[in-house]
Amino acid sequence: MNNAIFVIAPYRHSGFWVFDDEKRRISKEPFVAGADVVLNLCEKAISKNFSIAFSDKFIPDYTFRLKMSGKTQGNGTYYKTYISGSDTPFITIWLCSVLLKYFKDRPEEIFIMVKRKEK
Repeated sequence: MNNAIFVIAPYRHSGFWVFDDEKRRISKEPFVAGADVVLNLCEKAISKNFSIAFSDKFIPDYTFRLKMSGKTQGNGTYYKTYISGSDTPFITIWLCSVLLKYFKDRPEEIFIMVKRKEK
């Protein structure tokens, strides 16, 4: 796990937001339980084609910040989602254990930058 910032490109498949990461042998991994709602907002606000950069380290000009809520369920963890510049969470999302393919442990905070994909 050498990278400090990771990039994925979510897309729709069979009615779900999913992503692939060939390096980590991830294929069509779905976003559920609130994460899909956040991606719907990104699609409406930014573009139908966007990428997400994320890190457990601060990213300047981040779009969202996730803070671990302390709750776990099944193989996942709940995070409160904050829009950049706000101290008020707008939705709680659940992220599954696939997160551990990017981080050694579940991060306390995750910074996310959403950008329109270049054509």
